[in-house]
Amino acid sequence: LNDVCRRGNGKFSDKWGWLAVAKYGGSDSFKGEIVETWHFTSQKANLTLFSVGDEPRLYSYSVAIELIPGKPAEVVNSTEVYINITAGPPPADKLAKPKDCTGATPVCNSTSRGKSIARQEHYLAHPPGLYNISNQNTA
Repeated sequence: LNDVCRRGNGKFSDKWGWLAVAKYGGSDSFKGEIVETWHFTSQKANLTLFSVGDEPRLYSYSVAIELIPGKPAEVVNSTEVYINITAGPPPADKLAKPKDCTGATPVCNSTSRGKSIARQEHYLAHPPGLYNISNQNTA
């Protein structure tokens, strides 16, 4: 599926946004196919894309990321190979919820605990005067 929206700092992150400033590197061969190459290099990143038209075939990057402020950046290297790409929306059955996710959750089938649901008391500890339990793990 489209990998443009990803988790990150909470802001939209366009995976292919760097192509707007990339340099065309000409044609090359990749897995027996003629591809176009695109490159972007800066002090913190080295990105390469092999594509056929609008379809990626290989995406390789080396990016320096400062994980801890004030500490030297760590370099992350990765290569993604794209195969069996079909343009357009995915088939509806690929987005359908699995049958296991519908209906009631089955009761544990453990012989040591039986097959019934047991009620249990739970206690929640909190700092004095702080009774708002939102965003807290209450399980």
